Amino acid sequence: MTAVVLIPGIISFIVLWQYSTRAALLNIYLPALLLFPVYFVWRVGGLPPVSASQAAAIPFLLFFILRHRQIYFLSRCDLWIFLYSYGGMVAEMRHTNVGNSLFGFFSDLTSIIILPLLLLLSVAALLTLNTMWRRRYMTKDLLTLALYSIHGHAQQIPIAIGQLGFLLRRNQRKQLIEYK
Repeated sequence: MTAVVLIPGIISFIVLWQYSTRAALLNIYLPALLLFPVYFVWRVGGLPPVSASQAAAIPFLLFFILRHRQIYFLSRCDLWIFLYSYGGMVAEMRHTNVGNSLFGFFSDLTSIIILPLLLLLSVAALLTLNTMWRRRYMTKDLLTLALYSIHGHAQQIPIAIGQLGFLLRRNQRKQLIEYK
């Protein structure tokens, strides 16, 4: 359609540069994802069509590369995500035209990286707000309530890992412990 879908990307880059990732995610990316229809795209010859949510997500990658490149190391999961998306692109290329395959590859990479992170952050924020609301009688300081609720949920992570390890080892044969 038009280049109007690039406006959330430009605004997202400005908000990321001047404010925070959280502000850009909540104020730019989410509204672009929820309010702009998927078929409202910007088409340029030789490039896959870009939707408003993808245009708002691209500055997150650029910002990450510019600001945090020295603390990020590629992991095996990054390789699997890329291979999954590349495999989908090759399969689409063999059965349809090149434009559809590139669109799928670009769409996969932006949705696989951003949407699970967004879901995880929204669940963590809802749990934190719920705990803050239930424990509001403890103090009037919002920062203290937020830290208390984050700590309350973060301490459950090692407990869950230990329980999962116990469940995985439960069916193994018990070993005899020899004391000397």
